[in-house]
Amino acid sequence: MNPSRKPFIHPPSLWVGLTGGIGSGKSTVAKMLAQWGAVVLDADQVSRELTHPKGAAIPLILQAFGPEVITAEGAMDRTKMRERAFSDPVAKTRLEAILHPLVESTLLHKAQEATDRGTKLIVLDIPLLA
Repeated sequence: MNPSRKPFIHPPSLWVGLTGGIGSGKSTVAKMLAQWGAVVLDADQVSRELTHPKGAAIPLILQAFGPEVITAEGAMDRTKMRERAFSDPVAKTRLEAILHPLVESTLLHKAQEATDRGTKLIVLDIPLLA
């Protein structure tokens, strides 16, 4: 054994990406893994949290799209935004440019917190990972 070579140290947790289209079984697999002790972090849920009233994405969405896509409660109006994003590719790209970095940083933060708590398996449920 080479004394200058450091031994491999197992990371405190394993992070796994779970991806797939609608109806592919992601939710079923995520539930099974959670039953076995994994922490499952859902990108769609994080996106919803970011676009709820007082969510971190709301000021950026308001600035980019105006008040017509924000509800009276201060959340993103998902119906109006969906209509806009699917009828205008530029709007979709702008929305993704706002949400994707926020979702990523939130997932990474939550995954690191779970790792710091000693969780051995972190599952990142991200439909658009691949």
